[in-house]
Amino acid sequence: MLKLIHADFYKTFHRAAYYLILFIFCGFAITIAVQMRGRDAGSWSGSFLAASQLLIYPVAFLPIITQITLGEEYREHTVKNTLAFGTNRCLLFCSKWVSTVLLGLLLTAAVFAAFFGSAALALPRDVQFSQKLVTDFFARLGAACVVYVAAATMSLFFLVVFNRNTLAIFLYYGAYYFTELLLMLFHLNGGNKYLLQTQLKGIAGDPVPNLQKAMVISAVTMAAFFVAGVFASRRKDLI
Repeated sequence: MLKLIHADFYKTFHRAAYYLILFIFCGFAITIAVQMRGRDAGSWSGSFLAASQLLIYPVAFLPIITQITLGEEYREHTVKNTLAFGTNRCLLFCSKWVSTVLLGLLLTAAVFAAFFGSAALALPRDVQFSQKLVTDFFARLGAACVVYVAAATMSLFFLVVFNRNTLAIFLYYGAYYFTELLLMLFHLNGGNKYLLQTQLKGIAGDPVPNLQKAMVISAVTMAAFFVAGVFASRRKDLI
């Protein structure tokens, strides 16, 4: 598995796509931090409050990561070559999952590092800043990362099942952003509390919710899509 993961990282870091994504999202984070200067929340403590609201955005770029790790191989039909060397399908899916999760978390870390680095340079310190703000944010970030892993697993599942990059991305965004509306349409509002979008909104909102509950729901969702992804990978026709 380590060789497969190493191959994914080698491929990713020797192409411009990942760096372009990194540049775009880090630039977006830096712009937000700089624009806060001179505003009501334009302080070091305000940056931590704003960062909590930014937690809802990383899920948007996760399908791009899955396209890099797996979608490209389906498109170029190189998955069959990997399997021809005796790689187990389950092992292949697990390696793609690990690569996707690590690359996604690395990108998330880089974006928030760019945001806080810019905020430290552009925004003044204030008396409201405290250790509690830092602790509160990183607790939220840790819980949000569990949601990101679950969302990345869902994205991989759709890619394995449907094999078409555009359709897989469309279904991912539909499942994440519009399932709540569908449940409301069919008067199943009680199911909304188990959605990944609901967990992430709660993590980013005020007051600080029950993070443990959000993490458990996200972990269960991740496990369900992971098992489904492994099963779909074993049954998949690669002709």
